[in-house]
Amino acid sequence: MNRTIAHARRALLAVIVAVAALAGVIAQAPQAAAEDGYRYWAYYQWDGSKWAYAQKAADGLTPADGTVEGWRFAQATSNTPRVPRAAGDFNQICADVQPAEGKKRVAVVIDQGTPEDAPSPADKPNGEVQGTCVLIESDATGAAVLDKVAPVRKEKLTCGIDGYPADGCGGAVQINSTPADATLPLTVQNPVGVSQDFVPGNGSPQATNQPTSATGPIVVGAVIVVALAGGALLLTRRNKKTQA
Repeated sequence: MNRTIAHARRALLAVIVAVAALAGVIAQAPQAAAEDGYRYWAYYQWDGSKWAYAQKAADGLTPADGTVEGWRFAQATSNTPRVPRAAGDFNQICADVQPAEGKKRVAVVIDQGTPEDAPSPADKPNGEVQGTCVLIESDATGAAVLDKVAPVRKEKLTCGIDGYPADGCGGAVQINSTPADATLPLTVQNPVGVSQDFVPGNGSPQATNQPTSATGPIVVGAVIVVALAGGALLLTRRNKKTQA
């Protein structure tokens, strides 16, 4: 009997030791550490196949004709960029805009990000990625191009675009993980800086059969000439009859 009890005690002690050891291993396992990040508007350029961080600030960079600029609001670390969720398709965005002397065409893609990236529940992103073609002077900077697309709130940095977010600028955040972004379709807006005659959807001037303002006087003049000629002919006939 005593031998059986002793055996049971040794077995229980072994279980306790094993559980304690396992708990120690779990406690010492490395935990995913939060990273320092920021919630801000990031500035990108399309390289033909993907988005890349712009090499300069928008007010110090002069994009060339055919460039695609991108702006995305998100919370991100420097190691994990959050790029616009649509491709920078220049031909799609600027399809209806022709080159002009002394000017350039720059496509601008703006992505307000996700509700999870919003600074507060009151800030609601529009849920789409918008593309706008800008026809602007050849020496215009990236900042000047953006100013043509939407109102920009600045506090040294680009803090808000088109009223989003309403306040705050580049706030620090702790990021535990970076979610994968689903691709969105590009919503193309009307171009900026072009004549309204060329805006898609406005149509071209249509031919009309109505007389112009210049045609009216010509027709009236012709009628008067015919009337005078007829009167002169009638008067001549009467004179001949009188003489006869």
